[in-house]
Amino acid sequence: MLDTSVVVIDSGICNLFNVSRAFQSLGAQVVVASSRRDILSASRIVLPGVGAFGPGMKSLEQNDLVGTIKEFAAGGRPVLGFCLGMQMLLSTSEEHGSWPGLSLIPGR
Repeated sequence: MLDTSVVVIDSGICNLFNVSRAFQSLGAQVVVASSRRDILSASRIVLPGVGAFGPGMKSLEQNDLVGTIKEFAAGGRPVLGFCLGMQMLLSTSEEHGSWPGLSLIPGR
């Protein structure tokens, strides 16, 4: 049986309704989650985001998601980032200063 589940990370910096509806329209079973347990038990995750890089990374840190996302990715499971979420997968950003990213993809 094909696994169609996807966990959309609620980082406090995205439009969860539209993101969830987009995946549901493709037949995915969507779970919106922000807990470490729910994220680490997923088969794939999506990191959406809206806004600037620095505040986005601060939101991930405040919600204890940085280590969780890195641990998930280290397990070799798929991570999809889009909009700001894609940018935060990179090593750094120079948007309004210098900010460290998740470093899942080398680059800035």
